[in-house]
Amino acid sequence: MFLVHRTDLPRDGRRPVRLSGYGGFNIPVEPRFSAVGAAWLRLGGVLAHANIRGGGEYGRTWHQAAVGMRRQNAFDDYIAAARHLVATGWTTPDGIASRGNSNGGLTVAVTALQAPEAFGAVYCRAPLLDMLRFPAFPNLSGTTVEYGSPDDPDECAYLAAYSPYHNVRPDRRYPVMAIASALNDRTVPPYDPLKMIAALQAGAPQGGPYLLVPLRDSGHGGGTTLTALVEQDVDELSFLCWALGITARPR
Repeated sequence: MFLVHRTDLPRDGRRPVRLSGYGGFNIPVEPRFSAVGAAWLRLGGVLAHANIRGGGEYGRTWHQAAVGMRRQNAFDDYIAAARHLVATGWTTPDGIASRGNSNGGLTVAVTALQAPEAFGAVYCRAPLLDMLRFPAFPNLSGTTVEYGSPDDPDECAYLAAYSPYHNVRPDRRYPVMAIASALNDRTVPPYDPLKMIAALQAGAPQGGPYLLVPLRDSGHGGGTTLTALVEQDVDELSFLCWALGITARPR
């Protein structure tokens, strides 16, 4: 896990941490500059980039370790990363904001449902959330190579066991969650976040609140306008500060 923070930042157990990860498609997650990240550091926060199985950080074997019916390895790694941040004195569970985009959005949604006590807030952007219907979306039929196929009885049972939309439980207190839907997205279903928010609001009243963030000028493929990017960054940072109780004054 890569940690990015100011050099003079104390490890006092009170740091807000923005934890992100991906865990799929042999894609690595590495620290890089972003306006949201820079603002987070200025507010006294920590950026944590978890290298979880399924990603491309350590080669083909690392990727294959979370493909298909080994996908739970990626989720276990991500939850372990969150707990490690607490165990090593950086923060508390309430101080962890879990953030993921696309397949990373699936990762943060699954882990929030499996280990809700490990996270203080979740920002889930343009995710895949219904793992029993994803091949029906035109541009996702080929991703069964990565996830497995709902048409296969064994793989279907495995997908159903972690599919966020199918695992909302009324006895769980889930963290506050914001799920962003890229309404013009052609890569992942833009309706999955709407379905998920409805399921959470109806089926998990103990936790939340659960917020839907509609992105009207955004999606996969790099077609987002500069104005839309600025608005999205402001919305995300505002949500994280509100959810974790961070003041706008640098610390």
